[in-house]
Amino acid sequence: MTEREICWVFYITKGHLVDIDVMTECYDSYFKRAWGNHENEQSAAGFENCYEEWTQQSLQTVAVLGYD
Repeated sequence: MTEREICWVFYITKGHLVDIDVMTECYDSYFKRAWGNHENEQSAAGFENCYEEWTQQSLQTVAVLGYD
């Protein structure tokens, strides 16, 4: 599973993105909830924009902490 897949499963369940460690811990149970759910495509609306913002925010946090 990739970071993007983890984010997608979390997003279709919760509608937002948080810390990757939290989303990774929730992945298995949220994946089971999403399996066979015919509303996943509706829930995924807005994921691309949210993921892009989350990625940019993550990069800024790393740069601020001095890990770049």
